[in-house]
Amino acid sequence: MQQAQSSKPHDALELKGSALAVVVLHLKSSDPRVLYPQLEEVIDEAGSFLSRAPLLIDVASLDDTAREGLDFAYLARYLRGAGVMPVGVQGAQPGLQNAIANTGLLWLPGKGSQSAAAGNAPKREATEPMTRPEPKPEPKPEPKPERNSAAAKAETGKRRTAEPAAVPPLVITRPVRAGQQINAAEGDLIVMGPVNTGSELFAAGNIHVYGPLRGRALAGVNGDTNARIFALQGNPELLAIAGEYVVNEELPPRAVNRSFAVSWSQSGLRFHILGSFEP
Repeated sequence: MQQAQSSKPHDALELKGSALAVVVLHLKSSDPRVLYPQLEEVIDEAGSFLSRAPLLIDVASLDDTAREGLDFAYLARYLRGAGVMPVGVQGAQPGLQNAIANTGLLWLPGKGSQSAAAGNAPKREATEPMTRPEPKPEPKPEPKPERNSAAAKAETGKRRTAEPAAVPPLVITRPVRAGQQINAAEGDLIVMGPVNTGSELFAAGNIHVYGPLRGRALAGVNGDTNARIFALQGNPELLAIAGEYVVNEELPPRAVNRSFAVSWSQSGLRFHILGSFEP
């Protein structure tokens, strides 16, 4: 029997780029006596937030000796057994690529691996200096007319204070329904409507919800501790800013179904009540 011939060479599949938000686990110790009890506590506190969630293990904060002593195979088995889905390791030196790959994880470059790679880069052999021909004298440029010193200083000041153009926010004008994920990979996210239970919002900057917030909202996903979350009427499943999070059961009673702003602090997320909203 002959197989059916497709009319196009690749009509059965298509490759597209996509931005996937993942949870990053930053390891500060490789000592199993310290690491695994704390890891168990964090996973229990996170509850459904980490259930079947893709997770990236970042070891950039560890030194080379601690990274080499870390049992990546056991760590991967432990996370999978806890219901978390580790996808890769970031920040490990290139010499650990095989050990990481054997666990089924991806090796991703990071600050630690870049410095190690730079240190292991082959040195160039010294060569005899080349004799350069003597340069021909260039004609002297004509003197430029003098400019007003005040105007020149003002222009110089403008150049020094010039800032890069801000990234425009991602604006969503429709309701965000259960199962939907909205990701503002750069800048702020603005939702002009309700965010239903089971939906997720991700933003590198701030998140503004001008409607009832019932799903999950994660701002500052790249580590921006200055990010904020604003909700017109909030009773979310989860709020997170730069790794600090609270689940619905931990919401301050005074914030439930109120208008609030949430900010990051070293002691946890802070809620600022802005008022009440009755649709």
